[in-house]
Amino acid sequence: MSTKLLPALLAAAAFILPASALAQALPYKDIEAPSTWEVDVGGGPVYGFSPGGKDPHKTNFTLWGSATWKDKVYANGLDGLGYNVVKQDDLRAGVQLRPRWGGPDDSSSGIESPDTGADLALYAYKRTWKDWVVGGRVGHDVTGVSDGWDVWGSVSRQDVTPVGLLQSMLYARGGDKKTNRTFYGVSAKDVAAVPSLMQYEPKAGLNQVGLAFLMMTPIGDKYAVGTFANYERILGEAADSPLIERFGQQDEYRGGLIVVRRFIGR
Repeated sequence: MSTKLLPALLAAAAFILPASALAQALPYKDIEAPSTWEVDVGGGPVYGFSPGGKDPHKTNFTLWGSATWKDKVYANGLDGLGYNVVKQDDLRAGVQLRPRWGGPDDSSSGIESPDTGADLALYAYKRTWKDWVVGGRVGHDVTGVSDGWDVWGSVSRQDVTPVGLLQSMLYARGGDKKTNRTFYGVSAKDVAAVPSLMQYEPKAGLNQVGLAFLMMTPIGDKYAVGTFANYERILGEAADSPLIERFGQQDEYRGGLIVVRRFIGR
């Protein structure tokens, strides 16, 4: 698969966050006493996701880190830096400066990957019937990588099981024409690198839907193990991209295991 597609795939992988990090933006029911601050650090083997630019279709060791203060200000490797402007029992709304991780250029084809950038995003999530959480975010690239808009929507829930804390999520993602052309388009420069490709300029629209499951299992009061599985399908004009037809695939699978050490200040 062309590495030009990697940043789009990496940016869609927010579901692999440990449960405590997801709860920073999503109003799940509290399952433990509130803390003043919390820091989680760890890592583990992950397939289908590699912020370091390694081949995502191999299993790579991936580091993880997150922090939160009074459940208002938080930071982690996927959400970036966030702030809950509105923090109620069943409602969260705020702002994030979200990273869009870049990947290495594809030396085999000569296609260049978009650089690492960042989106400024506004989000809102509401806990509704039977504790289902619905909502989404709208973000705009502020680093000149695409200068485009990105939209994300999800339906999720959190359940306590005998094994641990299970989070389930169904999500969809789309972009304007600038975003879709940056990550799925074929430019004249790409054609010069791979003459068999044709220029392609996708329009705005839905580009991904997915289903994800995350299980967090505590080990004492200082450690936790997170296991996750995710299926994602590329849709619309993004699926018609010559990059998908030539280098990629419409169906993506991810999974892995992350072990974290928790530091908590009451």
